[in-house]
Amino acid sequence: MKLEDVNVESLLPLFMRRDPANQAAAEVASEALQVFAQGITKLSTWDALERLSESELDALADELRVLWYDASFPIESKRALILHSDKVYMRLGTVKALTDVVRDIYGAAKIEQFYEIVGGKPHYFRVAVEDASSLTAANEAKLMRLINLVKRKSQWLEKVYAQTVAKIPLTIGLAVGVATCSRVTIDKIPAWQDDMIVTAFVGTTSEPEKNETATITE
Repeated sequence: MKLEDVNVESLLPLFMRRDPANQAAAEVASEALQVFAQGITKLSTWDALERLSESELDALADELRVLWYDASFPIESKRALILHSDKVYMRLGTVKALTDVVRDIYGAAKIEQFYEIVGGKPHYFRVAVEDASSLTAANEAKLMRLINLVKRKSQWLEKVYAQTVAKIPLTIGLAVGVATCSRVTIDKIPAWQDDMIVTAFVGTTSEPEKNETATITE
């Protein structure tokens, strides 16, 4: 039995159910508990993020102290930032935490460490995002603010740039050729022999025993 569908009368002993006073009290209690149960569902937040309005998300982010949260972000980004806020706090100052926050806001993104960059300077990193349209002046200012809140203090941002990934189909062709070599030898005809004997070797190997032999007599 669910609390929002509770029926107090069904919980009473049989001898109490016959009393009209008990029936009336049970009905009133059932209505009160059902109203109370409906109010309890509003207290649930983590399992109801998909149903919360923007104002409720803003209030929840303030309650949870999600420092990298911004009320101007799209609602889906807000939900993602709140949902992952605990894990980000656990890894604050790491590349993983910074990557999660940037992806929650800008979608596909990558943090490039200095050792992954040709000629990179120690302690510097770059942020590469795939959606070039998100790199507006206003968004870059917000990105700089949240990066400074999440990154390690001994690291510095070199630049933010758009990285476009294109998939190009590649086709490789392969051809195989087989050649057959034929060799014909004519034995020298002695003066006393009227017939001409022609011995032919036809095959692909240089070993006579593996070739075909034919003798033609004229």
